[in-house]
Amino acid sequence: MAAEPPQGPVVLSLPQDVLDGEVEEPITPTVHTDWATRPDPAAAARIARYLAEAKNPIIICGDNMALSSSSADDVAALAELAGCPVSQTASRQWSFPTNHPLFVGPLGFLGGVRDSLSGHDVVVAFGCGDPFMPLFYEGGSPVADDAVFIQVDVNPWELAKNYPVTMSVLADTAWTARDVREALDRGLTSVERTNCEQRAAAITQSTTGMRSKAEEQLHSEWNNTPISPMRLMAEVRDAVPADTAFVGAGGTSGRAPFAQLIELTQPNSFFEGNASLGFPLPGTLGVKLALPDRPVVGLLREGDSMYSIQGLWTAVKYDIDVTYVVFNNASYRILKQGMVRYLGASERKSEFLGMNFGEPAIDIARQAGVWDIPSARIDDPADLAVALRRAIDHKGPSLVDVVIDGSYGQHF
Repeated sequence: MAAEPPQGPVVLSLPQDVLDGEVEEPITPTVHTDWATRPDPAAAARIARYLAEAKNPIIICGDNMALSSSSADDVAALAELAGCPVSQTASRQWSFPTNHPLFVGPLGFLGGVRDSLSGHDVVVAFGCGDPFMPLFYEGGSPVADDAVFIQVDVNPWELAKNYPVTMSVLADTAWTARDVREALDRGLTSVERTNCEQRAAAITQSTTGMRSKAEEQLHSEWNNTPISPMRLMAEVRDAVPADTAFVGAGGTSGRAPFAQLIELTQPNSFFEGNASLGFPLPGTLGVKLALPDRPVVGLLREGDSMYSIQGLWTAVKYDIDVTYVVFNNASYRILKQGMVRYLGASERKSEFLGMNFGEPAIDIARQAGVWDIPSARIDDPADLAVALRRAIDHKGPSLVDVVIDGSYGQHF
């Protein structure tokens, strides 16, 4: 059951007397369903026609694309022909190469999904399950009422479930992207093809500009003290091997720098766990066990790491070779952002009650030291590169706790 789409944990609860009993029935091998089905050719042709006639289409990638090894390549080929940007849901796992010239970054997490989709007349969601799950509720569908919304997934439970759709297609994401591209290539008129090419060129120019601005911001913040999250993420980028898998993005402080600076070029390179509280610390261990031949780095938030701090003991107990980097802003910054977004332009004012940790400080490096994990607490940007390299080169669990700029004001 756990291996069937959409794949995930399954709880099997048996009474103790049954577990202790003897089994006389023959044990048969497990048989898995062959679920990689192609879409109805008519459905693929219909999606292709929507894309051909679109003025401003967008593709959204989700978790279930990871179930098909070629999904990223096939979706990229479709996006290149259709001339449309590619975004990523705020979900458990990213499955599209972030260095692709048509990749425009993830959808809003604390809200802002409607803004991300504004102006797009065709929205195609590949393997997204529930495609829109912002932390801050925005109400209704973020897709415009007059836009075409198409869901493609192997999980029927989520199709057309929470939002009105134009089409829902139960099929493998890789096969669907491939078949839609072939239908689109056959059906494009010369004018439509030119429009697609011009859109692709414009999007590429835009994403190139976005990356240049990110580097400019990084340069301007390089020597900041407290340490800029941009500086920390760039130091991580420069220190890790190219095939590193990341777990978590360092919370709200690190999420934007991660999307701007980290290039994910192969599948199974980023696991976010829906940004669930406490996930990155133990999640890093699980990803390393699943990907033993790849370096795995957990980008932690200091606050939510306290939900699962015992994971450090597990890392030592089983000598799991992972590196942790803590984005320590000494606060629940996500709650501050949520409060600001909740009140919006209201005249109401409030203090951030209970959202700054103060004393005693949450010092994850000292926690790691309890179990003799090689660790360092860094507050000087000049010490970052050496500390990160030492931690990454260490065989076994290691941790770098970095004091970053947590400024957000004291009230609003």
